[in-house]
Amino acid sequence: MIRRTTWIILAIFVILLGVVWAFPSIKGKLSASTKATATPETKFLVNLDEKNIQSLHAEDRAGKVVGLGRDANGVWTLLKPPGKQIDLAAAESGVTQLLSLPITLTLEPAFDPASIGLNPAAYTITLDLMDGKKMVIKVGKLTSIKNGYYTQLDDGPVTVVNNYSLDAFLNMLDHPPVLETPTPTVSATATLTDNLTTTPAIPPSPSSTVTPAATNQP
Repeated sequence: MIRRTTWIILAIFVILLGVVWAFPSIKGKLSASTKATATPETKFLVNLDEKNIQSLHAEDRAGKVVGLGRDANGVWTLLKPPGKQIDLAAAESGVTQLLSLPITLTLEPAFDPASIGLNPAAYTITLDLMDGKKMVIKVGKLTSIKNGYYTQLDDGPVTVVNNYSLDAFLNMLDHPPVLETPTPTVSATATLTDNLTTTPAIPPSPSSTVTPAATNQP
């Protein structure tokens, strides 16, 4: 008669055998599930290092332009409007927004550019690179749900990019990165003092001198 301990050992062996047999199948399902839920890689409209840009210009359909360029030390300067001191922090922030535009959708090649404001473009952004090459970004209309702009880089496909990031860059057309010089203010005390005039003292006239009365001598 088989002892109880033998039955227990046999049962454990059968269980282990089943686990070994089923493990490859379980592993394959877990691997497939992991692949299915993997996060897609984010693609950007401009895949470029900021240091490779020599200058850039943005222009709207009405002809309004803002331009940035690098000086001999590689620091951004304001080309347009000319003769203004640049707000470097604002300029660098705008360029960063331009170079971090995530693509949310790529349209089919047969899509008509004119119907989405790309021919002619609402905005044109031109990048002049250090190696002498040039990149042109055309910006069209907002999407119907107002969550992105239709764009096209050179002769590439029409894409949709995040509108908040692009608006942060296009805002420089209305508000160029110009360093505002504080206007000196005049204190109220100084103004009041300047407005006051000192009235010179008027000396007494000879006619106003009092002559003592004559006394009769006895």
